[in-house]
Amino acid sequence: MVVDCLPELPPDAEILSLSADGGALLHRLLARHPRARATVLDLTTSRLPALSAWAERTLRIRWHGASQLTAWRKAWSEKTDVVILSDVLHHVHPERRAALLEALRPALGEEALFVVKEFAPDGARGAMARLVDGCLSGDPRIRFLPPYELRSLVARVFPDLVAYETPLQVLAPPNYCAVFGRLARLAA
Repeated sequence: MVVDCLPELPPDAEILSLSADGGALLHRLLARHPRARATVLDLTTSRLPALSAWAERTLRIRWHGASQLTAWRKAWSEKTDVVILSDVLHHVHPERRAALLEALRPALGEEALFVVKEFAPDGARGAMARLVDGCLSGDPRIRFLPPYELRSLVARVFPDLVAYETPLQVLAPPNYCAVFGRLARLAA
């Protein structure tokens, strides 16, 4: 459903993905765009070199573990068409979220789209989701952010980007996805 909500990408899109979801969104995006390539910073673990080599050959993905931040910053090409944060921000302390987004600035060229997929349950469902997500990820610091907080955060860090709301929150709540870009790119 997330991929169906995204604007069309160039056929040979270059994707930078930060993921804490095992790459589920990215794999579907690459299936839809067979000539696209991706660079991944996997925040869940440092993948084995054999997996990285297999992913490069088979899936068109260059894989970097979270411990390889220096390599990751050098990894994206000059031409990045889309930067994806998929289920990442709720694992980042609220005071550090702006710094993470700021670190992505070099990848967000004039034409790049910035896609953020998140999960924002509330009430009892939110408490259960924090517990489950914390157990699965081993991260006890889960702090979900609602869509309005995401829009505010991105506006502070990237005031020149415009938000495009996707229908994901209606189709699969409490999941949501927002796409940010320069107005000319989003209108295309």
